[in-house]
Amino acid sequence: MQCRLFMSRTPAKVLLVTLCTLLVLSAGVDCAAKLPGGVTSRLKKINDYMTKVEKALAEQRVNRNDLDWAQQALDEIIKGYPDYANAEEVRAAGQRIEAGRQGIEKLEEDKAAAKEADANAAKTAEAIAEQWADRLALYKADTAENSKGRFGAPMSDAALIAALKPHYEEALAVYEEFLKTGIDKDSHWKLRQAEYDIRVSLENYRAGITRVYEEARRRVGEIRDYLVNQKASSQPNTWPKDQFQGVRATVAGVRLLYPAGSKELKSLEADLAEAEALQAAIDVIMVESRGMKPDSFRGQESQALKRLAETIVLDAYPNAEILRIHIVSSDWTTERVEEWTDTTKTAWRVRTTRGVNAQVAVRLDGQCLLYTIFLHQDTIDGAVNPLTGHIMFTDRMLEKNLPPAQ
Repeated sequence: MQCRLFMSRTPAKVLLVTLCTLLVLSAGVDCAAKLPGGVTSRLKKINDYMTKVEKALAEQRVNRNDLDWAQQALDEIIKGYPDYANAEEVRAAGQRIEAGRQGIEKLEEDKAAAKEADANAAKTAEAIAEQWADRLALYKADTAENSKGRFGAPMSDAALIAALKPHYEEALAVYEEFLKTGIDKDSHWKLRQAEYDIRVSLENYRAGITRVYEEARRRVGEIRDYLVNQKASSQPNTWPKDQFQGVRATVAGVRLLYPAGSKELKSLEADLAEAEALQAAIDVIMVESRGMKPDSFRGQESQALKRLAETIVLDAYPNAEILRIHIVSSDWTTERVEEWTDTTKTAWRVRTTRGVNAQVAVRLDGQCLLYTIFLHQDTIDGAVNPLTGHIMFTDRMLEKNLPPAQ
């Protein structure tokens, strides 16, 4: 509305001025040409404050400080410029502030709900982690005989390793089930430790299998290489029979741990077969050339020593037929040892041992066998023990190679 004021003494004109003034006052801001500077400056502040508030909300942040400043500026307008409280710009500023307040309250509620949800999820995850930790912990390496973790203790006994395979497979199934869950092992300290323990147990078990296999490969290879060299020698010798038997037992242990037809077992058995063939071939050569060593002992105990050697053989093999007995050492050998009497190391003693070697040829089960025997007598702290002895080696020989009877 545009009002023009004319100063006049005419009553009608005065009345017009008065009416116009009343209209201006009653219309308030709507009749104003523009808002007062105090209002517009505060509206500008409100705009600046609310821009920051709205930006924070867009970034999922709460900015109550600038909201409070905006509300303070609006309150100053309403209090200081009541005639402009209903101005469109002022009402819009108030609505903007209220929208910002509601946005902040909703964001705070959402954050509180999300925090509670996260806390509940964390609590659930912790419970699940502890449950898995308890399951995995059962398979921690343990030497107790009946424990589930017995398989995880380091060992080299093939028979025991094979016997514990079901426990290993059970642990492996549980561990693989855990891995499929995708649970972070580091999410809980108990789970981290339990996962480490079961993993070490599984690795120890597999390492035990590998250790048995590698030891068998090493020993078979050692024998094979030795026999290859012996085969080319002018005076070949076989590998000690008792040691060879031990290697056979080791290979038998490997058979318990690897499936038949596996490349590991096939390779090992091929090497053993080669060593067996070389041993047999060299043994034939040695049997053809083997004979008794000369009867060299000339001491007074010669006959007593021969009787003792005969007794030792017949005690071990009652069906043996004695063919020849030689005392192949020309004289006694003597060994003096200072030692503990037992493993508890409670008493010290001095032991002197004198000994000779004997050979006894026998006929047994259709074969001619040659036993090498060590005969010895111990003197311990001055007390002389009876003469005794034991069989050290057993070899085949041809009866035709026996020396003539004396």
